[in-house]
Amino acid sequence: MSTARRIDATVLGAPGRGAALVDHARRAGVVVDRRRGTVGFAHDAVHDHLAAQAVVHGLRRGWDIPMLLRAPTDPRWRGVVPLCCGLSDVPAARAMIEHLLHAPGDRRLGAVIADTWAAAPPAVRADEGLCLRVVDRVARLPGDTSLEGLPPEAVAPVAHLCVGGTGTAAFAWLLAHPEAVDAVALAGRLRGRRAADCSGILYLVHRYGPDDLLAALARDARTRAAAADARLVLSALAQRAVDGRPTGPGHRAAEAALRRVLRSAAPTVAGHGEPTA
Repeated sequence: MSTARRIDATVLGAPGRGAALVDHARRAGVVVDRRRGTVGFAHDAVHDHLAAQAVVHGLRRGWDIPMLLRAPTDPRWRGVVPLCCGLSDVPAARAMIEHLLHAPGDRRLGAVIADTWAAAPPAVRADEGLCLRVVDRVARLPGDTSLEGLPPEAVAPVAHLCVGGTGTAAFAWLLAHPEAVDAVALAGRLRGRRAADCSGILYLVHRYGPDDLLAALARDARTRAAAADARLVLSALAQRAVDGRPTGPGHRAAEAALRRVLRSAAPTVAGHGEPTA
């Protein structure tokens, strides 16, 4: 979407007008942010746009939002919900987002919330408190690219607080944005956590953390990977070399500690695959 703003600003000769045009296109349902650096149509067919217009008309006549958004992740409504938000007034758009934040979660809900937030009127998106709640909800849901359309400055701190296992949107976002990973802060969260819910933290810390931090983790039994996560964390250490990151004494100490864990647990531990960026 930033590329579209630059092009429109050049053509129109005014950055403000270019940004306003792109914002109007998003709200009207012409385009929405889909993934990092890409945009796409908010609806798959004209009937989705017509359905959204009908819903907005119904809301103005007093229809009930929970009734309309009873199944927001239903594929038939997937493109309609963001359109409804973009075409609605501020109170109705805010009510839609509030309803989505309390909807039962599944793998598709995060993307629906993110797209609906991106399509919301500027007055709604200017609410920093609501933005943080949106980011927090999406970050805790299963997903891969759901957080990409949300403000990075809001996502980074929330992702560090929410990341646990490797299946959440928070983990996927941090894996895709290594420059935002604070390995020291993540390592501090390992102490006292259950091994079952910190595989994502272990992977990120061992892939992106400084060498001296790896040495400290290898010495501390509270932060050492359990047998179930050892292969996953070894894959993170192997990826460091591919990334061109330091592989000094701390790296070797961490690798040796993990291999000891695996030997002590053999042959009962099943291997874990490496996540993809």
